[in-house]
Amino acid sequence: MVRAMVDALHFYRTRKEVVLKIMAKNARGISRSVLERGYDSFNKDTYPALEGIKNISYSGDDRSQGGDGRPEDFVDFRFLDELKKSGYLDKLYGRS
Repeated sequence: MVRAMVDALHFYRTRKEVVLKIMAKNARGISRSVLERGYDSFNKDTYPALEGIKNISYSGDDRSQGGDGRPEDFVDFRFLDELKKSGYLDKLYGRS
């Protein structure tokens, strides 16, 4: 499952025009410039941004429910770490 998500991220990052067409089809009426800004602002790292997880934990109305946890407490990087250690990420992105 994690490998499929990594492959999907790779597709997203390496096929901008195709992705923008898909986004335009599903976000009817939004200008290309807005779609491009969204595309360009996307996190380029394979690992989730811990700051984003922190923001999500504080986005609810009741901040007493889980708002005190550290982002690291809500993620498990071991599967991504295994993919990285195996060389899969470097191979996928053509890095040595």
